[in-house]
Amino acid sequence: RPHLVIAAILLVCVVDAAMSLVRMPTWDLRLARSTFTYFKMIVGHPLVGLFCAAFLLRLTRRRWVRWACAGSLVVLVPAVVATVSRGMMLAMVLGSLTAMWVRRPTRGLMALAAAMVIAAVFATTLLDLGAQYLRIGDQGTVDGRVREIAECLEVFRAMPVFGAGLGAEIVIDGFYVSYVHNMLAYHLWKFGLVGSALFALPVMSLARQSLRTPRALRAMILGGAVSVLVYVVTAASYKGYFFVPMVGMVVGSALQIALPRRAPTEVRA
Repeated sequence: RPHLVIAAILLVCVVDAAMSLVRMPTWDLRLARSTFTYFKMIVGHPLVGLFCAAFLLRLTRRRWVRWACAGSLVVLVPAVVATVSRGMMLAMVLGSLTAMWVRRPTRGLMALAAAMVIAAVFATTLLDLGAQYLRIGDQGTVDGRVREIAECLEVFRAMPVFGAGLGAEIVIDGFYVSYVHNMLAYHLWKFGLVGSALFALPVMSLARQSLRTPRALRAMILGGAVSVLVYVVTAASYKGYFFVPMVGMVVGSALQIALPRRAPTEVRA
């Protein structure tokens, strides 16, 4: 049953999130990140857990299930923040705004406008907090990822049709690396235009199917899709390959639940 698949994946995500919080040596995020003591969190599956909890919360009317989903959100949101991953937090915010905008465009625009006003009024405070807790102003990581992307695009320009192949490596800052922190650059480097197009075809098909779902569920699905896509474009999700089948099972189960059922056709003798 698709509901049980989503619930089982939510349980996995919540257990990992709770473990990452328990193993934090200190709650001072200037000194510690959950990804240092529980490396599995960098894969990004807490974002999948957020979608599962919100999706089940929207579907069910059973009080104990709603309480369980709400409790899961209480664990997962701090777990995302504790990673101190700018990509993961940005993905969580953009996914939430997308879901809000698709469901009720006016409310989504109001939330975006309010966020922009708050950011403008408290810009100095937010920049100070960002510099202390989110490494804003620290260009080391950003410059390294820019170099990764630039090197990938150089290889892609030399081999644009089929790419360099799955086993290819590039040299970044004196080290051989087989993956980079950007899915788009990774696919163009490894698989070229042909392979990237083949990977994109199922995504396009799933996006088309999602447009046939009811608005409330479509908002959840598109918000979750934006959240995951933003993260895999900005972070190192290839460090954990279980993320791909996990997303696939959640997408398939969510669409099976959300898509309108076709009436059975009569077979004439």
